Amino acid sequence: MKRGLVYLLLVLAVVNVTALGAMLYMRERDSEAAARAARRGSCFEQIKRELDLTPEQIERFDEIRGEFHSQVDSLDLLMQEQRARLLRHIWDGRKGGVDSVLTGISRLQMESQRLVIGRFEQMREVLTPEQWEEFYGIVAERFPSRRGISDSHGKPARNRERR
Repeated sequence: MKRGLVYLLLVLAVVNVTALGAMLYMRERDSEAAARAARRGSCFEQIKRELDLTPEQIERFDEIRGEFHSQVDSLDLLMQEQRARLLRHIWDGRKGGVDSVLTGISRLQMESQRLVIGRFEQMREVLTPEQWEEFYGIVAERFPSRRGISDSHGKPARNRERR
């Protein structure tokens, strides 16, 4: 009888610790998602302001952004799963299958890059040539390794003062 009670208490303790861990994980994940959304919003506010977007352009950008972020978030979840699989392979000492996991990760990264390129193509259609040039400068500024990139005319990507 005492032995059964000890096992029951042990199982309940494990279940409670697992539930607590899951709740903490979900809370952390939700706070990260909220922080990402806030960053996305502040970036978009800067773009609206600096490009002086029309209401029609803002509406179209919102549509493009919503679709893009939905797709990227889905890819991020898949990427997390692939990274977890890779970690399990490494942890277990299994050498077989690592290449297929790495190939899966590479495919997801490539798909993510294609989404970014597609998003920029959609935005280019919405913007005037002057706004596109300004937008390019904003994007180039956000990616420090690309600061030296010049436009097709050889001009620096962003050579204007802040408004």
